[in-house]
Amino acid sequence: MSISRRLFVFIDELRYRKGLTISEFTEGIVSERTYRRYVNGITKVTQEDVFLFIQRLGIDPCEFYMEFTKRMEKQSVTFPEKKV
Repeated sequence: MSISRRLFVFIDELRYRKGLTISEFTEGIVSERTYRRYVNGITKVTQEDVFLFIQRLGIDPCEFYMEFTKRMEKQSVTFPEKKV
């Protein structure tokens, strides 16, 4: 899964937790179709749209990126070191 898609799936989870419908969340930012394309990884989300959605969620951008980074670290796969 691409970073862009992971980022947007995280945004979508936050939207869902806040109890916002896709229609409410996207109003004035992007079309619902574009939103779904972001979630499905068909279209890469722009940083401008990420910022607008973070604002809509009422989350500080620094806190958002810290939480996203923590999630990425938890999901990262580590491989054992190769024995030489």
